[in-house]
Amino acid sequence: TDCTCVVGYTAASDGDVCSACDAGTYKATTGTEPCSMCPTGTSSARESNDLTDCKCLAGYSGTSCTACMAGTFKSSSGTTACQLCLSNSESASGSALCYCSVGFTGADGGPCVACSDCTSAVTFTGTLAITLSEFNTAKRAAYVAGVAQALSVASSSVAI
Repeated sequence: TDCTCVVGYTAASDGDVCSACDAGTYKATTGTEPCSMCPTGTSSARESNDLTDCKCLAGYSGTSCTACMAGTFKSSSGTTACQLCLSNSESASGSALCYCSVGFTGADGGPCVACSDCTSAVTFTGTLAITLSEFNTAKRAAYVAGVAQALSVASSSVAI
């Protein structure tokens, strides 16, 4: 019972086996206190031991990690500034990429050109409370299936 968990780890009680704080959490004190969740718009690596380990997610910027405004995006984590979408493209608040406006086509995040026979598409951006390394094939398939069901389309119509 003389053993206590170091920062970044927690346990049910002193002397128990300590477990690392999950990604998206941190613990700055020793002992059995639970790991704390990172603030909204941020995440951290596993075993994080300080609030400063919580970094802005893609789509969030600044020292307080506020969501990028509609019409802007940020594709990487960290505190770098959001960037304006290219012409003929747009984004929702908190977006990691811009998508082509109606009547234009092109790859998400890339240049958009006018088209006369564009197919109808719905593009949206969402933030998942999960790290990229945890977003494995099984979780991706479950997410795609859920989005497809919500939109009443085939899973093959959903691209991530």
